[in-house]
Amino acid sequence: MNNTKLIILSNLKDRPLEKDINYLTFSKTMFCKYENNYNIKYFFDISPNINEPIELESLESNLFIESKKESNRWFVLSFKFIYKYLLTYNQFYNRLRQYLNSNGNIKSLEISSKISFILNLVIDNISQAHNIKIIKNNNDFDNFSYRHSQFMGSDIPDHLNLDKYNIFLYIHALYLRFTNHNIFIFPSSFISKMPFKVNIFRISIFTIYSKIKRKFGFQKNKKYLRYIPIIDFSEKPEIRYNLDKKIWSGYRNDQLELIQNIINVFFSAYKYEYIDNLKNKVTLYLKASKTKKVILDETIDSFRRLICLICRENSISIEFTPHGIIDEDLQFPLTKNQNYSDKYIPDILTWNSESATYLSNKGLKCRPISYPLALYPYKPDDKKDILVMLSYGDRVNLNAFEEYIIDIIPLAKDKNYSIDWKIHKNIFEDSNISMKQQKENIENEYNVNINLIPHDINASSILKNYKTIIFTTWTTGIYEAAMLNIPFVIYTKENETIRALESIRIPVAENIHHLYQLIGDSDVRYLNQIKESLTKNPSLSSYLSN
Repeated sequence: MNNTKLIILSNLKDRPLEKDINYLTFSKTMFCKYENNYNIKYFFDISPNINEPIELESLESNLFIESKKESNRWFVLSFKFIYKYLLTYNQFYNRLRQYLNSNGNIKSLEISSKISFILNLVIDNISQAHNIKIIKNNNDFDNFSYRHSQFMGSDIPDHLNLDKYNIFLYIHALYLRFTNHNIFIFPSSFISKMPFKVNIFRISIFTIYSKIKRKFGFQKNKKYLRYIPIIDFSEKPEIRYNLDKKIWSGYRNDQLELIQNIINVFFSAYKYEYIDNLKNKVTLYLKASKTKKVILDETIDSFRRLICLICRENSISIEFTPHGIIDEDLQFPLTKNQNYSDKYIPDILTWNSESATYLSNKGLKCRPISYPLALYPYKPDDKKDILVMLSYGDRVNLNAFEEYIIDIIPLAKDKNYSIDWKIHKNIFEDSNISMKQQKENIENEYNVNINLIPHDINASSILKNYKTIIFTTWTTGIYEAAMLNIPFVIYTKENETIRALESIRIPVAENIHHLYQLIGDSDVRYLNQIKESLTKNPSLSSYLSN
């Protein structure tokens, strides 16, 4: 017996070969194919043991405490990057540790040498903790449907592109001032036409000189997407900033090393002097233009946090409009610390009164605004049966895309439903390639045809073509379906609570059998209830106009 060896299968072409070896796979399709004949486990069936709200609250709290030291004053700007990588790291680590604890005789682990840097860190650290020999093979490694690359984009302009002088900035600020400018709103916020005195805040205003130089060929730079830097977090940085282990006492050494590396990579890209300079430029711009209010589209991005802090320090109103559905606890994990809230949590324009009430009870300043949705007209005739709005996963389950398809495809055979499939627009090509591979593999193994609608087609423009929508993630499409009076069922494995919908009895399937029961349910009162909650307050446009 060779049950002391664990092989993690790296791609869809791999297969288990020996019955007495332990296998782990990231592919649900592969697991279903071999589970009866081999000692194989599906990785994402193992509990991640993660409480996301608590993890985010702890991280926010510790970074905020660290930032009280002058030497660490900008630590809170790195939150987004730490939380995304740390959550992915923790779920890998917890699942693998749980598997090894349940199979205590494992002495060696074999895996591809082409795994991602986060997974590689997990393998190295957990092998030391369990005294396991690591064997790296040269097999290809299939990426996950949910991307977790070593590269991540930042919303802060790169120092090479930031204008050295403020002349263009000041001229534009004076122009706005003399046109009775009042409010800045970030471009991805929901609004189609700017009311008078409202202008879009464009980060590009800080890089005009660099753009002119590029336009005339004096400066070339192809390293950046829209001149926003891409940071490589797999780098081994020079350690200039250290964590206070007393503050981070609840974290293991391997977690602290990851957090510390991310902080140092981030601040090697953005030196403190540069952030101070950028802060001064933004302050000048807002003051010179006599801006009274700034409305953000996000709260965790670095530049948005900097804007929030600047507005708070200069008595400029700062507000936030969600993109749509939010988990209120995940969006604002650290609300019980008033000092933190005063600095980094803006006032909130929620999309209905229920969300506003919940956040107000947590001590936040909120105002309900009617959801600003542009609906597409449609003819109710000749509708198809079902559209499945697929999740491509999250940081806890990186291959949920595949799982949902396998769960739902029996509907087509058992109930003779015609089903189309759609994912949210995804700009990451490696993730799109992975999903294409998974789709083709499912089609081959299950002898089905999966009509996957191109991801770049606007989902709201096609909802009207279906009798029922199945949502596998909490998405703004739920609001859109309700506004279009299209019945839907939510079938998701995501552990989120949407307070905006908590008082409405919406159809949420607890399992696949429950999903079958809910399809075609005649009780659709929830549609009008959602619609009423989203439309009974003043519109965003009227609010801005006033």
